[in-house]
Amino acid sequence: MLNDQKGSDSLLLLFQKQIEENDAQIADLKQKQTQLRHLAKTIATRKIDADGLTDIAKIMKKETRLTNLRRKMWLFSFSILLIEVLGIFSAYQFKQSNALPAMWLSIATMLVLIFGLTAFLTKYCYDQVEYICPNCGTKFIPAMTTFIFSAHTPKFRRLACPHCHQKSYCLEIAR
Repeated sequence: MLNDQKGSDSLLLLFQKQIEENDAQIADLKQKQTQLRHLAKTIATRKIDADGLTDIAKIMKKETRLTNLRRKMWLFSFSILLIEVLGIFSAYQFKQSNALPAMWLSIATMLVLIFGLTAFLTKYCYDQVEYICPNCGTKFIPAMTTFIFSAHTPKFRRLACPHCHQKSYCLEIAR
């Protein structure tokens, strides 16, 4: 094959293809090695929680108070939704009967109730929770405005830790 021009071209293409595959495998292994080093560094530097709990999953399982709080929040949210639906229904009924002042009173009452209950619900939740930084393990309570306007999921909130100043999704736990 080496003496034949077409054969050596085929070998050259085969070698180039193998070199490309090897380079891709090397790059993949380097990326995995970097990720492993980062994870090992993160685990090595993570502080142990005051209760001796290092695993976030263990903390979440022990938080039955937080589960109860979330149930209460759903109940309050459902009551707000019910008030909103009843308010819309009554405003529609007043509109059909041409009682415009009563309709506007119904809408105003509904809005006051909804905003009042929502403010109460937000404050109630804020008073019941605190957060754990995933980087340094510090427990902290954010400012109310930060609590309200930060991105969040049902169990995490994107906050800046007051201890390590890293902004990340911190675990929500009951106070």
